[in-house]
Amino acid sequence: MAKKTITELKNYFKAGKRPTETQFGDVMDSFANLEDPQLFPKNYFEKRLSLDFPHDVADQAVDILLGNRGMSGMLEIEIVGTWMHINSAGNIKKQFQVGFNPDNAMWYPTTSRIVEAGGLIVNNIYIGDVVWDAGINQYKVTIYHTNYAGNIYDIRITYHCPFDAQDFSEVKLSDIYTNVLTGQRVHYIHYNDNLGVGTTLPETSLHVKAPKDKGHSNVVGGLFDRSEAAGGSNIVQLKYHSTADLELNSFYNGTNFRYGSYGDFNIVNNIDDGTYGAINMITKKQTRLSVMPNGNIGVGTTTPAAQLNIVAGYNVPDQAGTLMLGDPAQVNLRLGINEKYSWIQGHGVSPLHINPLGNNLILNKDGGNVGIGTNNPDQKLTVKGKIHAEDVIVDMNVPADYVFQKYFDGESSIRPDYQMPTIHELESFVKENKHLPEIPSGEAIVKEGVNLGDFQMKLLQKIEELTLYLISQNKEIENLKAIIKK
Repeated sequence: MAKKTITELKNYFKAGKRPTETQFGDVMDSFANLEDPQLFPKNYFEKRLSLDFPHDVADQAVDILLGNRGMSGMLEIEIVGTWMHINSAGNIKKQFQVGFNPDNAMWYPTTSRIVEAGGLIVNNIYIGDVVWDAGINQYKVTIYHTNYAGNIYDIRITYHCPFDAQDFSEVKLSDIYTNVLTGQRVHYIHYNDNLGVGTTLPETSLHVKAPKDKGHSNVVGGLFDRSEAAGGSNIVQLKYHSTADLELNSFYNGTNFRYGSYGDFNIVNNIDDGTYGAINMITKKQTRLSVMPNGNIGVGTTTPAAQLNIVAGYNVPDQAGTLMLGDPAQVNLRLGINEKYSWIQGHGVSPLHINPLGNNLILNKDGGNVGIGTNNPDQKLTVKGKIHAEDVIVDMNVPADYVFQKYFDGESSIRPDYQMPTIHELESFVKENKHLPEIPSGEAIVKEGVNLGDFQMKLLQKIEELTLYLISQNKEIENLKAIIKK
């Protein structure tokens, strides 16, 4: 057997070769001399220390004293626990990326992360950071004992450096002293409780904290990135008995979209239920918008009864209303309700047009009245005020032709009971009532108004009766003329 260098030992294990018995002996002899720097030049150093915290004493700590030295590369501290007065089995391993010279000459700000943290030891031990202690003129790492129950621990320190490592024989532990650790007192890693990204005090299973000191700039606090020349979607999924997704479709290729099209952003509730599984938007602890499983959308209600159901307080036409179309400072249309009526109101200087393209407009087809200028329409159309029209067409059930039919034919199928009064009967009626027969009095017209169609027919009846009176009178005149000539 003989001690060999690393290069020589590697030749024993080249592809297709097996070490001989002698060569295997060389390996064993060399392994027994790993500390020989001539055989194995080191760019790392490993040191082990033992620690025994006292029992029934809270908030104890000890410092790993690194000395006043320069370091560059990676420093790793691992602590392993066992059972003494309390179960602290498990391990915590923390890595430090270091770059500094002696006398606190820091040329690279130290960064660190927990790479392993498992077992009950996390409830007992917390590893601090590499700091300079001006009081003792050296670098140190504080180990905090966060439990009152005493226990022994094994500490392994490993230092990796691109240069030949220094002598770590002077690295040692300080005396144990009282040091209260505030804030976070437990180490976490991705497989053990909370994970913090950008924070050393994660408040939940995954706590991502955005970079600080960015001023008024926009900061992306987290990124779920998918980058490839393909279709499909990038999906972030939540799971709690069922699943819900935030989904961004590819803008490169349209293959295999679940919903929507290129570049669409989808909010997906995967509950397959006709009643439960809405998508809600909440502000000030109130549900403002609900998209129900059946497609109904509720604004101000979580039980929309239609495709769009808006529920709001009462308002009047000079207010904003429940629904506004347009700029509030410009022309806009508003709709609303109150305890007395529902309303639609145009605002601004422009008029409100209904059916401006000329399609039919049908109001109250199956019942109800329309009022213009009145809150209490008593007919299909009630107008309080004047009506300006180029023409009015009125459908009539009984035209006035029965006057002529009865006079010339002696009967009328239109109005069999009609009887034209004589001129003397007419004179007597007018003298007594001060209005024509079958025509309402002026007092009645003022009080009750008139039925325009019936009134027109009555006036036509009177015109036809007057015409017959003239014809009759003309016959009498002609007869008198003939008698005079004789």
